[in-house]
Amino acid sequence: MIHNKALLKSFIVFMTVFICLMLTKAYNHIIPDHNTDIYIFRIMVPEWLIKSIPAFFSLPISFLSGLLSYIMLEKTDRLADANKKMSEINRLLEMEINQKNKVQKDLEDSEKRFREMADLLPSVICEADLNLKVTYANELGLKMFEISREEFEQGFNGLALIHPEELELTSERIARVLQGESIDTIDTRMCTRNGRVMNVIRNTNAIKKDGKVCGLRMCITDVSEQKAMQRELMHTSRMKSVAILAGGIAHKFNNLLNIITGHLELMQLENEENTSVLKSIPPAFDAAKQMVKLTDLLLNYSKGGQLNLDSIDMNSLIEKMLLRFRNQLSDTISIFFENTSPAIFAEADRMQIETVIQSVIQNSIEAINKNGKINIRIEEIISPSDIGLKHPEADPDKKFIAVKIEDNGQGMEQKTLDNLFDPFFSTKFPGRGLGMAAAYGIITAHGGWIDAFSHPSKGTCISVYIPSADKSDRKY
Repeated sequence: MIHNKALLKSFIVFMTVFICLMLTKAYNHIIPDHNTDIYIFRIMVPEWLIKSIPAFFSLPISFLSGLLSYIMLEKTDRLADANKKMSEINRLLEMEINQKNKVQKDLEDSEKRFREMADLLPSVICEADLNLKVTYANELGLKMFEISREEFEQGFNGLALIHPEELELTSERIARVLQGESIDTIDTRMCTRNGRVMNVIRNTNAIKKDGKVCGLRMCITDVSEQKAMQRELMHTSRMKSVAILAGGIAHKFNNLLNIITGHLELMQLENEENTSVLKSIPPAFDAAKQMVKLTDLLLNYSKGGQLNLDSIDMNSLIEKMLLRFRNQLSDTISIFFENTSPAIFAEADRMQIETVIQSVIQNSIEAINKNGKINIRIEEIISPSDIGLKHPEADPDKKFIAVKIEDNGQGMEQKTLDNLFDPFFSTKFPGRGLGMAAAYGIITAHGGWIDAFSHPSKGTCISVYIPSADKSDRKY
């Protein structure tokens, strides 16, 4: 409507000016030239009337000009006010935009700071949506769970990282968290994308937006190494306690055996003519000898027995032992020795080290059900940096020989592995198991240690670490 009125006013002004101009033009044509003789129009219209025509039209033209000027000034004022308002609006918009840009920059800086701090944490920080698709993980999370950046961007379900035996309990806990329940920190197991099992401590809470749960946030700490060290320290403590007990029993047992064998000798002397008695004495002596061997094993377990240290070529020792083993083994079991060095020397008691290696190989043979193979290799290593924590009895300044005996037998569960070196522990039948216990005691007495790694249906690898002999003491 406003535009229509403005258009009408402009049209009226334009027509008024146009008519005035046309009349002025007509007047110029009506007034005759002084040089002409035509006076017809002057006769019909008085001259004073003709001369008054410009004055007659000048008044409305002046009025219209003033009106037009007024309208233009009014429009100009309105435009100036509008421009002023627009400038104010632009200023306010600019301030708002600057404020939003500042807020946006602060958010970006805050997010960057959060990500940098999250990447510095020694724990995994990750988030998942309601479908348990992982939406965020810090750099440690990708590294620890062996996930590439491309794989993460493609997306994967967080349940794929849960250990199969923990999946049911974890799913139940996640459901409780999504319902708003608070869950305490739990000690559980998770797996990497490549299947490696880790012991972790996991803390989970819900992500809420506008009062509604929209996802999960987790803090995960890998405690596998601490767990392994804890198990090793507990095992060492337990073994020391059992060793003290075994040593005490062995000494008492030896004392009693001395009494038994002494009386058997007296019976043999006093009954030289009694053949029935003499026939019963040799089996008793044989049993006593077996019991002496048993006490020797217990003493070896408790403190390793008397050590006669010498520089031993381990390659030569193992090759001679394998000749005896191959003659006793069935055709279904093969033993391979990877001799990678011409000579590797250890500082050890030859007889006791043979007992250790024999016990480990015998354990591998018993772990193979039908067909299988045993691989033996020797490596010369420097003490690892964490040896003092894992094996306090070992000398961290020495070099060691690692004799690694690996089989593809039935393997062992963690519970069995934890009791491998306990006296009289056996998965076969009661009364066995002193061989590995004695091996542990012998190697401990030498200042070395034994590591055992196993997995059900994937075999076992036992590494025996013996102090290396100095080059000056080596005998070729």
